[in-house]
Formats: sequence, structure tokens, C-alpha cells
Amino acid sequence: MELMETYLNDISLIKNIKKLEYLDLSDNNITDISFICNIKILKYLNLSGNPIKNVYIKNKNQVFCL
Repeated sequence: MELMETYLNDISLIKNIKKLEYLDLSDNNITDISFICNIKILKYLNLSGNPIKNVYIKNKNQVFCL
């Protein structure tokens, strides 16, 4: 899914797409990416150009701090 440069700031509905493998959200206004934990088969994610500061992602076996 490609949603680059679309001025998005709320992408919470993406968490409902269970079979998402490719996601490009570059150059938007996204600050919260906690939805990522719900996408189990995500292989590619581009969040460049978004005002994300500290990110903590927790799943069953790992905690990531980006």
C-alpha cells in the first residue's frame, strides 16, 4: 500500500488490514505508529519524513525502541 505525501496524521484504520506486507507512509504527518504491532506479516515499512520522535513497539517476544 502506498500513501506517500497525502498529509495523513491518523492511520489507525490500517491496523485492520491483516494481510498487509508492504506499506509506504513516507512524507506525511504521522506521529503515532503503535498500529504496527497489529500487522503480523509486514515486510516493508517506510515512515521517512514523518514527525515521529520516540517509538516503543512491544509484541510478545520483543520490544523495539526506534
